[in-house]
Amino acid sequence: MSPPRLHGPFTPSALRTFLLAPTVRRAGFPGETHRDRPVVWWVGVRLVKDHFQCHTYFIANGSDGVLIDPASPLTIEGTLAKQRTSTDLGAPPWLICHHSDPDICAALPRLGGVLVHPDVHVVTEWRANALIRHYGHRFSTYLVEQHNWCLPVQGDRRLEFQLTPYLHVPGAMVSFDTFS
Repeated sequence: MSPPRLHGPFTPSALRTFLLAPTVRRAGFPGETHRDRPVVWWVGVRLVKDHFQCHTYFIANGSDGVLIDPASPLTIEGTLAKQRTSTDLGAPPWLICHHSDPDICAALPRLGGVLVHPDVHVVTEWRANALIRHYGHRFSTYLVEQHNWCLPVQGDRRLEFQLTPYLHVPGAMVSFDTFS
């Protein structure tokens, strides 16, 4: 089954930010812990004097957390530190990788040694997975096209995916959080 078509001049990065924007909070501020309710956190790291910035999000959703675009080795330690302010590292069984570039996926092997959840899945599209598997991570794969382009998570939350092929790589996609 094909995903519905998306209309508009959006880049994948801008669209991911736009679709999550209504509920996004920045992690790492004193007193801002929301372990008891579903919240979308920006847990990315700004690289000083780097013109290329990547954005990582964490959906705190009870025991069914979601880490979106996990990061690279340059930013993963800061991302993990911010994530710890909103949840423990046992919570994210889902790692969404919107495409296969290293700024999104190169930290997967590091996460394999840190995440304690027994059944973590990389959520992606089959063309992206053809390259993501070369990062040598230990996680199983959840191919969105085999699950009607959606990921149901705990409670009433459901993430839907839209293919954005060749924006900027084959297999690129964006997420829509129906809970927001």
